[in-house]
Amino acid sequence: MTTPAIEFKKVFFRYESQWILKNVSFEIAPCDFVTVTGRNGGGKSTLLHLILGLYQPNAGNVRIFGLPPLQKHKKIGYVPQDVNTNKNFPITVRDVVQMGRLRLPRDEKIIDETLETVGMENYAREKISDLSQGQRQRVLIARSLVMQPKILVLDEPAASIDAEGQKNLSAVLERIKGTMTVLVVSHDLELLSGYTTRMMCVDQTVHFHSTTVIPALEKIEGSCTIEKLENRLGG
Repeated sequence: MTTPAIEFKKVFFRYESQWILKNVSFEIAPCDFVTVTGRNGGGKSTLLHLILGLYQPNAGNVRIFGLPPLQKHKKIGYVPQDVNTNKNFPITVRDVVQMGRLRLPRDEKIIDETLETVGMENYAREKISDLSQGQRQRVLIARSLVMQPKILVLDEPAASIDAEGQKNLSAVLERIKGTMTVLVVSHDLELLSGYTTRMMCVDQTVHFHSTTVIPALEKIEGSCTIEKLENRLGG
């Protein structure tokens, strides 16, 4: 039996007296591409933090390839939502990508191949501050990919990027799908519809759906909730 890439078993998590996640259990297989959606405050960010090992559950277990997240943190690449952080810092694209291997042997070939994967090989010597928002997003993806993770977690990668940036992001997703487990938090379901193997709706608990629900989700007004989704699907 294949060990799940990500596994939650009866996980509960709360901030002070407020429960954010209740009795969450699921498995994500190696090389699955899962899109995570849900209302703001429904628990999406908490779910990511538990996977990354930044939070510990109040009850239940989180496992990454069968082990606690902190024992597998080198196998998880994380791309945050805010690509504007320290964008004016005087550092080149190649330097940013190299940061992904700070605790790993320096390998120029891997860096070159990763820059090519995200379509940024011609910008290696450019300053990160001179890039567009979409280009900076691809550089941050490269910084995670260069560590050769088994799981890649992306938080709203399409937020605040233009149509050209979305096209380039799609090309990156096309190249990496099937090579590792990918977990993407996004409300841009149309962009991800060609890559997603399963949809995860988070609203204190977690429900999985096939990609056939994407048209229904796109018609839901406001942020997705379990109740809205099930009403749209007729139960």
